[in-house]
Amino acid sequence: MWVVDPETLQELPKNYADRISDLHGHTLQISMFTDRPTAVVEYDNLTDMWIGKGRDGQVLNIIAKYMNFTPVIVPPENNERIGYKKRNGNFTGAMADLINRRTDIAVNEIYLKYYGTEEIEFTMPAIRHQEIVVLVPKSVQIHVWDIDTLQQLDEAGFSVFTMNPNLMDTFNESDSMEHLRVKLAYESDVLSVISQMKKYKNTSLVCSRRKATWLMKRYGEGILHILNEAPRAYFMSYMVPKGSPYLERLHVLFGRITQAGLVDKWDEDTKYETKLGTDPEVDASDVEIAQKSLKLSDVAGNFMLLTVGLVPCVAVFLAELCV
Repeated sequence: MWVVDPETLQELPKNYADRISDLHGHTLQISMFTDRPTAVVEYDNLTDMWIGKGRDGQVLNIIAKYMNFTPVIVPPENNERIGYKKRNGNFTGAMADLINRRTDIAVNEIYLKYYGTEEIEFTMPAIRHQEIVVLVPKSVQIHVWDIDTLQQLDEAGFSVFTMNPNLMDTFNESDSMEHLRVKLAYESDVLSVISQMKKYKNTSLVCSRRKATWLMKRYGEGILHILNEAPRAYFMSYMVPKGSPYLERLHVLFGRITQAGLVDKWDEDTKYETKLGTDPEVDASDVEIAQKSLKLSDVAGNFMLLTVGLVPCVAVFLAELCV
C-alpha cells in the first residue's frame, strides 16, 4: 500500500501534461550532428560528453531548460548525418536512431517532407521556410554569370551534386528538369565539390539557400554564385519518433521560440560571426581551401573601368592643347 505525505501531495504531477512539462532532470538521448552553419557538435574532454553549438545547439538548450531534462547527445554512427532509406527498407543516420528508439529527439533542422516512413513525426510549427538552390562557379567572362537559370545549368553541361541524399528528388517535379534529375549525384564531401567548382568551373551543388550562402561567404565570395531560379522549397522542422510523449510539449515550446523571433536572432548571430570570420564553425583544415590568390581576371574589370575613364580625359586634354 502506498502512503503519501499530505504535505508533498501538491508536488505530485496532477495530469499527463504536468509529467511531460517537467522531466525532473531525466536524461533524454538527443540525435545531433555537425551541419554548418546551423549546428556544430564537439566532444568535451572535461565532461566526457558531446556538446551542441550553433543555432540548433541553442534550440536544444532552450527545450532542455523548459522541459527540465538532461540532454545526452548521440551523433549518428558512421557520419551518416540525417540518414536515408536504403533499398532494403532499412534507414541510416539520425532517422535510424529515432525509428529504433535509440534517441528521443533529433535537433538538426530537417526538410518537412516524406522520407519513406510513417515512424517519424515533426515538431510544429515549422521554424522557417527554406529554398533549395543551386550553387555554381562564376563564369570565365568578366563580371558576368552566364548561368542563372536551371535551363542554362542544364545546357552548360555541369556536373550536379548534393551532399544530402534526401534531396535526390529535387528535380523530379517537372519534365523540363529531366536532364538535371539524371545528372544529380550524391557526394558527402562538400569541400571536395567546392574545390572542383573553383578549380574546374564545371561543377554545381544543390543545397539549401542557407547552406549555399554560408559556403559562398566562407569559401568563395566573388567566385561562386547562387542561381536565381530555385527548383524547390520546404518548411524546416525537427524530428521525433512516432508517438513520442514529448511531442505535445515540444509543439508549445517551438511555438514560443518562433513567436519570440529567437530562431531569426540566432541565425543573424551566425551570419555576423561568419562575416567577421570569428565563428567557431570552421576547422583548421577548412581554412586552406578558403584561401585564394588574385588572378588577372579578378582585377581586369577594375582596369577596364579605369581605361573607360581615362580615354575621354585624354581626348579632352589633347583637344585643349590644339586650341
